[in-house]
Amino acid sequence: MPPVFIGMHRPDFLFVTGDLTEVHGGDPFACDVMPYSRELFSRVVNACESTGTHIVAIPGDHDPEMAVLKEYFPFTLDIGEIVSIDNIRIGGLGVRPRQEGLTEDFDRWRGEKTDFVLIHSDRISTSRFAALGAQYVARGHFHKWEDRSSQSLKSLHPGHLYTYWDGPGKAYPTCFASGFVKNGECDVKRHLFRNAPRSRRFYWDVDTARFWLDGVLEDEHQTSFQDWEKCENSFWFNISRKGKQSDTESMLLHVASLYPEDIFVTPAVKEGRRVHYAKDILKDQGLLREFVRCSVRHPGKQ
Repeated sequence: MPPVFIGMHRPDFLFVTGDLTEVHGGDPFACDVMPYSRELFSRVVNACESTGTHIVAIPGDHDPEMAVLKEYFPFTLDIGEIVSIDNIRIGGLGVRPRQEGLTEDFDRWRGEKTDFVLIHSDRISTSRFAALGAQYVARGHFHKWEDRSSQSLKSLHPGHLYTYWDGPGKAYPTCFASGFVKNGECDVKRHLFRNAPRSRRFYWDVDTARFWLDGVLEDEHQTSFQDWEKCENSFWFNISRKGKQSDTESMLLHVASLYPEDIFVTPAVKEGRRVHYAKDILKDQGLLREFVRCSVRHPGKQ
């Protein structure tokens, strides 16, 4: 758990590289952190306060309202902002719509010295950062752990703290990264976060109801309804769409009862994506029906 790690290792900085909130109802100002994140971040903030760890955050493409981020992380950098903390210079490049303005952001930084750069975009080459004199780059957006370091620059995607829909075959392990810098060398380690809730995507595809069960491996498996509960990896399971909506609701309740702490997700619809804890669906009949309704509305949409 990140809070336990912070308490044990007392890091100097915690970098948060975006995608912490979820928009509700299509209104970019009606957003909040994911339910699971809300609980985790409160514990992380408390751990950082007790250890003196500085938290520095940037917004991602799922974070349209900075005020929500700053409620949890007051030290959230504006796009292009550079701060100095304990003689360490940190620059932040949060997301822009369609990546507009990134060239201007880089031009504005020319001549500036930065030790660490936090960026959410995954479209910037490491050579661009090296030109800024940056030594270390913490990236966001991409859901998978990936080391993009070169000889002159340490650059990596730390992964996500909870799995979220990223298309078939892209349910990546939950993890975070730690780095120890000494004498110009950076020792980076990946920490799997096995206790994180997983998102479970539910939608209709023509005549079949499907769940995508995010797992800890990157491959996908086909299996029958009778067999799927035995499978520990990521896979599809299909159930013929025959009968009444009440049959679908019963199926969803059955799956939710197996994973009460996990996050269930519908397709994106006009009024927004439905994201709920399974335990909330189990206890609220109205929520259950609305969840199924949003899933059925756009067959085949992922």
